[in-house]
Amino acid sequence: MIAPGDGHDSPVGWCVIGAGPSGLTALKSLRELGLPAECLEREDDIGGNWYFGTAASRIFASTRLISSRPLTEFGDFPMPRNLPWHPHHTACLDYLRGYADHFGLRPFIRPHSTVERVEPAAAGGWEVHLASGPPRTYEGVVIANGHNHVPRLPTIPGRFTGSFLHAANYTGPDDPLAVAGRRVLVIGGGNSGCDIGVDVCRQAAATFHSTRRSYHVVPRTILGRPADLRGERLLKMRVPVWLRRLISLRLIDRSIGLPHRHGLPAPDHRLWETHPVINERLYRCIDEGAITAVPGVERFEGDCVVFQRRPP
Repeated sequence: MIAPGDGHDSPVGWCVIGAGPSGLTALKSLRELGLPAECLEREDDIGGNWYFGTAASRIFASTRLISSRPLTEFGDFPMPRNLPWHPHHTACLDYLRGYADHFGLRPFIRPHSTVERVEPAAAGGWEVHLASGPPRTYEGVVIANGHNHVPRLPTIPGRFTGSFLHAANYTGPDDPLAVAGRRVLVIGGGNSGCDIGVDVCRQAAATFHSTRRSYHVVPRTILGRPADLRGERLLKMRVPVWLRRLISLRLIDRSIGLPHRHGLPAPDHRLWETHPVINERLYRCIDEGAITAVPGVERFEGDCVVFQRRPP
């Protein structure tokens, strides 16, 4: 174990901040290059976003992969073949821990090490300041602390007086806010918003899903095979994008239907021009009346919400 900052005037080794998927691969790569390196992790164990229940995690109890197992796993450490195509988050955490054990990374990971700031060191390199203990000096720093940690809230006129919760703090329909018997509005058409809408609609008295525009929705699997693997096959065959788009739209229509078949407006963009929503249950919930699709939010008025008008 390297011990930079403990009596050293010169920087020693590299520091990786964060022991999630990116931090673990960075640590492994640095050590394979023969560079002394260690990883500073705020939580008591590795996993980052996949360590459900910690401050580092922004997933909820029912979360599972939207990318398929073969296109998510590390090339030098395959996921167990007995896992489903789209594993649950608990299996993803087990996989990351297995990765760390397989490549002998554990001795170089320092849990309970909260980094407060990083600044240039007087003698060269970087000085890493922790919440406790003296600063530690390194030749280089890899920051792998994730990009979903700080919630981003939309600027909406007015004030909402009901219960208000960001997706980053949602862990399930009972925590941190029980939705049973409530009228729930989910704002946002990304994967998190769609997943949460599906998650809460079975318990809420009514669930409304607000989006500013319509999106392309792709199921995880099409005709028994992951949709992303089908897309990869077309790419490897060098099928032109217009034909890949046509084939994909027809397969999606056969599987879950296109937006207009569920009373939704057509997207204002073509498939793959933005990241699609990966969800095979959303349309079913809309068709059953468990979710009501509504336009974007114009303003709040106490416990009421005023929606924008959809263009004719």
